[in-house]
Amino acid sequence: MSGAEAPYALNGSTRVSISGSFTADLKVASDWYIGRRRAMISLGPIGRRHCTYRCAFCYVQGDFPSYPSYDASVLLAWLKGRLEEFDTVYVSGDTDSFAPPRTYQGLALLEALLVLKKDVLFTTRAVLSADARNRMSSIASEYQQAGLRLIACISISQLSHPELEPPPIPSPGKRIEQMSYLKKLGLVTALTIRPFIPGIDPSEYASIASLGARAADVIIGGDLYSDFKGIVRDRIESAGLSMAGEADSIGPLYFSTNESHWFTHKHPAAEGAVAAAAAHAGVPFFMGSEPAIDFIRSQ
Repeated sequence: MSGAEAPYALNGSTRVSISGSFTADLKVASDWYIGRRRAMISLGPIGRRHCTYRCAFCYVQGDFPSYPSYDASVLLAWLKGRLEEFDTVYVSGDTDSFAPPRTYQGLALLEALLVLKKDVLFTTRAVLSADARNRMSSIASEYQQAGLRLIACISISQLSHPELEPPPIPSPGKRIEQMSYLKKLGLVTALTIRPFIPGIDPSEYASIASLGARAADVIIGGDLYSDFKGIVRDRIESAGLSMAGEADSIGPLYFSTNESHWFTHKHPAAEGAVAAAAAHAGVPFFMGSEPAIDFIRSQ
């Protein structure tokens, strides 16, 4: 892959100039989410699919309102109109904006967000090519020169259940190696171990924390969410894991929707095991990104 990817235009959308009229686009963009001082954005679905990857536990397989597919100019216009409402931009809430074939569009979005003068957090399971790593190196320098934090969340949700993170998702080892590389570039790195799936033994999650701790500035855990239709539950059980037992609560997704039709499944034993492994490695552990960002800003 090279930097000369095709312009991003899906679902009939077209590229929109910031200097042009974008009233209609901003109305469509209302599905992007701002809450608790964070702006959640992404490149949106990829064709008819939410994402290049097909994680069995992903909430977007359920009744998640996907973000609209527009290019960076529309995203920036929408964010510029609401600058007082957020301190951090989160990239990717319904898709992996850095997975092929959109790696360079995701990187271009990180560059474009610099004009907002806000810290940026992005989440990915993708592993960058050598050429893309060079591009990321340049972006990291730009954020450092601007006095802004660029926070890379590298997601790993299993070690011995690859059917949960099926190909083309890179192996956990490759993702940890990339996290180490990003840390050397000066990015703040977060190992995100989420969701904690009740059917997985706590020791597996502790092992992820132990393996990734050397490359992580913080470790972040999270609960499992499933939809009322049972789509997420069925996908997890089809991957060979038990989802026996009732959900712990009903409500909105913690991070990016106000709609209250989601089950929350907690795994306190996994949370405790990861907390212990993180403490042993000397890496701070948080349930959720907000306390993690507060900690990062305090350093």
